[in-house]
Amino acid sequence: MTIGAPHEVAVHPRHFIATVLAILLGAPGVVGAESSRQRVKVDDSIYPVYQFNLEVKPTRTVPPALPPDAYQAGRGGFVLVGALVNEKGRVASTFVAKSTADRDIQHACRLAVGQWRFPKITEGDTVINYVVFIPLELKRNDNE
Repeated sequence: MTIGAPHEVAVHPRHFIATVLAILLGAPGVVGAESSRQRVKVDDSIYPVYQFNLEVKPTRTVPPALPPDAYQAGRGGFVLVGALVNEKGRVASTFVAKSTADRDIQHACRLAVGQWRFPKITEGDTVINYVVFIPLELKRNDNE
């Protein structure tokens, strides 16, 4: 998905599952569980991980904007943003799981994802908090 002008934001589609699984298996804080679902520790709690665009699709997105300094310098990069989604479907907190981008670009991605909304997920009769990892790629689009 490409969004925005003059900046291009792409949700990294190629090899998505393999990429995210490889990153998750190597990402600090990911722990096993009795079930096959991965779990991740955020602060002092452990949350289930749901797959972005497969198990959960955002109900509202805000595209991250490439910071002006990064745009001028032609900088960009890949950022895997982890989002802790609360029982209301709002993003309670974000963190960078992996990145090839500079901190200003990572910050722009975290700010944007912090405004996203996701569906509520239940386990039994209980609405739960969960984590989703969102791969984003920001780069300068000189075609416009």
